Amino acid sequence: MIDIPEVFIVVSPSFQERLEGLLQKTPPKTIHNYLAWTVIQELSGSLILKYHQPMRVLNAALSGVSADVVPDRWKTCVGMMNAQLGDMAGQYFISDAFKGNSRAQVRDMIESLRETYLNSFPNLNWLDKSTTEGAIKKMKAIVQLTGFSTNSPNVGSSTNVDAYYKDYKVDPKDHFGNQTRMNVWGTERYFNELDKPVNKRKMHMSPQTVNVYYSPTENQIVFPAGILQPLFFHTENPEYINWGGIGVVAGHGITHSFDNKGHQFDALGRLANDYNVNGQLTLGENIADNGGFKQSFDTWKSRFVSDPTAVGKRPESAIRQMRADPHSPAKWKINGAVQNSVGFAEAFKCKAKAPMSPDKVRFVVTPALDRREE
Repeated sequence: MIDIPEVFIVVSPSFQERLEGLLQKTPPKTIHNYLAWTVIQELSGSLILKYHQPMRVLNAALSGVSADVVPDRWKTCVGMMNAQLGDMAGQYFISDAFKGNSRAQVRDMIESLRETYLNSFPNLNWLDKSTTEGAIKKMKAIVQLTGFSTNSPNVGSSTNVDAYYKDYKVDPKDHFGNQTRMNVWGTERYFNELDKPVNKRKMHMSPQTVNVYYSPTENQIVFPAGILQPLFFHTENPEYINWGGIGVVAGHGITHSFDNKGHQFDALGRLANDYNVNGQLTLGENIADNGGFKQSFDTWKSRFVSDPTAVGKRPESAIRQMRADPHSPAKWKINGAVQNSVGFAEAFKCKAKAPMSPDKVRFVVTPALDRREE
């Protein structure tokens, strides 16, 4: 029996209010059909191809990828394994691909980035004193998790991982059942965490994931082992290569703590509604790209120193990205940050007003500069 807490945090009250009104005026049959549809959408991929084919036809219309293109079976199996037993699979990944002092080296880089940010805040002429103090407090409090989770579960311990998954029963002859049992197991784990303190030492990605994320409600920056490999990072790389790779990615992640969404949360991850920003969809990612690029370059320079091609996309996929993806298209995601970098313009001797060297550059964590005055 689960004890339901008396108080819930509603992330979007306006959504709940509108949802209630929508449900009241929607026929029950429509609601039932919608709920059935969400189950089909979630689980159809676990069925054999002939039952999954209608969903593939729908996805083809949305993405432009032919419904006849079927991924290799092994890729499907690996994807399911990562989704259902990600931390168990992660044990084998870190033992094989995450050796040496990778963890310590990346942690040192993150701490150096933190110092660069802290040193830049007092120089921001567009922040008042109290806001600057809050930003410094938040930066000092950011929790850094690198490589793999050591808490719930400890991926470095096979005994701990086995105990973590002990209530999940796998049947090698029942793939669909494995999927539904995993959903039940995961839901029960979430309910068991209700009304308990937030575990800020827990990773929400498996070690083999190639990604980085910042969680505003936990004030937590996470670097799974999967991204700590070439081309982003290698222990034998020259420092400037690592700073141009994982350094920029790390700076991007940290800058999310002060973008159009992150700034609304304080050092403890609580909603701090001091002011309101209604930015465009991609604003948060663009701010993080600019901040990440500059802070990584400045950190590398302080420690060690006294045109990209867009990925081809089908029209349907490009349209979906522009409508719904918070990340700008790859070409502008990269060029936008580079255009806003004085360091890039100096290193490559860009002429004034050149495409990659506009008159004015704007930074999140340093005052604005006018290149015409340099």
